[in-house]
Amino acid sequence: MAKRGRPTKYSLETIEKAREYLDEWRKGNIPDDVIPSIEGFSVYSEIPRRTIYDWKSQHKDFSHILENVLSIQANTTINKGLIGKFNSNIAKLLLGKHGYSDRTDITTKGEALFLPNEEEKRKADKALNEI
Repeated sequence: MAKRGRPTKYSLETIEKAREYLDEWRKGNIPDDVIPSIEGFSVYSEIPRRTIYDWKSQHKDFSHILENVLSIQANTTINKGLIGKFNSNIAKLLLGKHGYSDRTDITTKGEALFLPNEEEKRKADKALNEI
């Protein structure tokens, strides 16, 4: 069965446009308060966001550049959040998308932490008293 749908417009130009987007940010040609993002690249390149995410999963070179965009995004958010340049609630929300969390996990590998039974508590107390 033949593939249907519009042919892809992905090309080497797409990779170059992504690199150009990062270079423009690094050179300061994009305002300092703008963080590089996949959405920002979508606007910059006039490529729909969904298409960018599709290409990210299909093309290793493109994926590498977009991972760099996300790393810069997280790093910038952390640094500017720490100095108060970014709204802390927005920084926290954005960093949550990068796997950061302010929650405390009291489990190990999904299992509850070891809680001793009464006999183990008595043995531990006895050992502590002997010390």
